[in-house]
Amino acid sequence: MQHKQVLMSLIVSVLLCSCALQDDIYSLDHRLSALEKRNTELEKQNRELEETNRELSVVKDDFSKQVKRLNQTRRNDEFDLRGQYAGLAAQMDSLRKTAQLHKGQLEEIDYLLNRKLNGFEETQLNNKTRMDRLATDFASQQKRVVIVEQYLNMDGAAGKKGKN
Repeated sequence: MQHKQVLMSLIVSVLLCSCALQDDIYSLDHRLSALEKRNTELEKQNRELEETNRELSVVKDDFSKQVKRLNQTRRNDEFDLRGQYAGLAAQMDSLRKTAQLHKGQLEEIDYLLNRKLNGFEETQLNNKTRMDRLATDFASQQKRVVIVEQYLNMDGAAGKKGKN
C-alpha cells in the first residue's frame, strides 16, 4: 500500500506539475512574444537610427565641405585685401612724397616771388625817389629858365609857357 501511496502521490504530483507547467509555458510564451515584438521594434528603430546616422553623416560631410570652401574663400579674400591694402599704402606713400615735393616747390616759388616782389617794390621806391628828384630838378630848372628869360628880357608869354 505504501507503494500505492507513493505511486498515487507521484501521479498527483505529475498532474499538479503539468498544470503548473502549462501556465508557466503560456506565461513564457506570452513573454517570449512580447520580447520578440519588442526586439522587432528595436531592430526597426535601429535601422531608422542607422539611416538617420547615414543622412547626418552626409549632411556633416556637406557641411564640412562648405566650411572648407568658406575658409578657403575667406583666406583668398584676406589675401586679396592684404594686397589691396599694400597697394593703397604704397599709393599713400607716393602721394605723400609728391605732396612734399609740391610743398617744397611752392615754398621755392613763394620765396622767389617774394624776392621779386621785394625787388619790384624796391625798384618802384627807387623810381619814385628818382621821379621826385627829377620833378624837383625839373622845377628847379624851370625856375632857372624863367630867371634867365627875365634876365634876357625875353617875351613874357614864353616864360608863362615854360611854367605850364
